[in-house]
Amino acid sequence: MVLRFFAVTWAAILATLLLFAVFVAALNWLPPDSARRAIERETVERELQYVAAQAGTEGLEDFWRDLTEVHPGLSLVRDETCAAEQGISAGPNDCFMLIASEEDLRLLTELRPLLVPLLLGALSSAAAAIALSRWMARPISTVDRGLKRLASGALDTRIGADLDGSDRALRQLGTAFDHAAARLQDLADSRERLFHDVSHEIRSPLARMRVAAGLLARAPREPATILMQMETDITRLDQLVEAILTLARLEASGAKPSLQSFDLRDLVEPIVESARFEAMGRGVRVVQEGEDELPVEADPEMLYRAIENLVRNALRFSPDSGQVTLRFRRDPDRVRLSVSDQGPGVPESDLQRIFSAFTRLEADLAGPVGVGLGLAIVARSIELHGGEVQASNRAGGGLCVALSLPVAR
Repeated sequence: MVLRFFAVTWAAILATLLLFAVFVAALNWLPPDSARRAIERETVERELQYVAAQAGTEGLEDFWRDLTEVHPGLSLVRDETCAAEQGISAGPNDCFMLIASEEDLRLLTELRPLLVPLLLGALSSAAAAIALSRWMARPISTVDRGLKRLASGALDTRIGADLDGSDRALRQLGTAFDHAAARLQDLADSRERLFHDVSHEIRSPLARMRVAAGLLARAPREPATILMQMETDITRLDQLVEAILTLARLEASGAKPSLQSFDLRDLVEPIVESARFEAMGRGVRVVQEGEDELPVEADPEMLYRAIENLVRNALRFSPDSGQVTLRFRRDPDRVRLSVSDQGPGVPESDLQRIFSAFTRLEADLAGPVGVGLGLAIVARSIELHGGEVQASNRAGGGLCVALSLPVAR
């Protein structure tokens, strides 16, 4: 932008100089009147001084009478006091002074030769200023309109295409605006979906509990089955509230993990033991592969919940007699952990969407369905640690979720 501004300004100045040179060459301007009169007066004074020195007063007066018609703007007057510094001396007490009959140093006379180049400079500068202002104001107006539309609730507003012909910095501004608008739209959609899903998740168990309460009132002697269903619904509500509060804490702008240095394998070991115990009834195996020393700097509680969610999610969708595999790897600056199962996997188009809150693919996943917050909690927890989470489908079937964390310093 700075280079373009300089180029346009310099071009305007150069054009002014070129136009001035063309006009001077074409019009063949004479010197200004003030300069010509000053030269004329100086020349005449030298001639009169020479004549006065050679011919005296009478010769000077005779010579001036001959020159009067040639120099109408000048007058020769006697200086009685001989006080003029540039006077003409014709004798010891006989002095004359040459004066102009009208003022020749007026401001307009001095500025007259400059009027045309000044006018050309003003016009060319004005044209350059108009071009610059329009060039700079157009993208600013575009951004202003976009911000106003965004503020009015039109979150689908995008301005990147309107700034394609602008400077690189302005194109980057348009890209950043579109990214922010898309992010706001995603957040608004997520909030709307969150309200809808939370209300749905709460309404269903509450409705079942209301029915159970009615059944208890009618058949108070057979409460076991009804109470068991009510307890299941209460547990589900408790899990939902806890997951929502956990995600809310992670999404808070000031959320920061309490970092500690430890070995990732030590943190994962109790999770694996607990998962093996839960999977015994279905014959699902939980195995670990990879390196042993994996130093990380993280919040143990937050990371424990994230990895536990991954392992439990893998157990939930693993078939009977299947296998859940945890693979560990250490790179020079990253520690990597992948959790894979042998379940139905996820459609390729939904691999990134599964990390959004309340994303559940009931039509594509064969298995019990949770509240849809586990993977969202995992993604946000890993992001807060400066890590990354990616999901992919295994070649032999099943889902693989891989996370990476910075190596502890």
